[in-house]
Amino acid sequence: MLGCVLQTLSAILEQMEQKQHSLILGDYKMPIDIHHLGVEEHGHEAGTKRDNFRFTFVWRMMKFQASYHEESGAKMDLTADVGPLPYSAESPQARVDLKAIVAEVNGVLGPVFQVRGGKITLHRQLPVTLPVTAVGLVTALTSFLLQLGPYLDCLSTVMATPLEVSKGAPRLRPNYRRKPGVKGNRRV
Repeated sequence: MLGCVLQTLSAILEQMEQKQHSLILGDYKMPIDIHHLGVEEHGHEAGTKRDNFRFTFVWRMMKFQASYHEESGAKMDLTADVGPLPYSAESPQARVDLKAIVAEVNGVLGPVFQVRGGKITLHRQLPVTLPVTAVGLVTALTSFLLQLGPYLDCLSTVMATPLEVSKGAPRLRPNYRRKPGVKGNRRV
């Protein structure tokens, strides 16, 4: 029985090696390197220089934009619109909590979030291993996003993600919204 299973697995692996597996992003078809090979006989990196390309994806109800380029090494710029930083008059506690989360993320992961013009944005440049393959891109993205995940969870306790609510709907969670007729902790 075990011998039959091993023969079947061996046959499947042989078929996988003969087939071309790829990930298609826009106009680019990248090989999925099953055995993670990437060095040619003379020690040079396999593959050729790629043109710049972009793609988007959604993770945890947030839309991310990724832009690949090879100026001074292979890199991928990852950006996302996190949301507005509420004014103190709108929700002082939400403003304090969001600023604290942003500061914590930036302190632990390096500069990831920026607050400009009342908006919180994410920007991170990720190194990509050459030659560029689907595995290399997914590995770079996944390792960063897994580190970022718990912080996005913290942000979502204060405000909804951009894709969670319809356009124009309040982003702040109900417990962070000011109640009508309440100013500070006192009723008007």
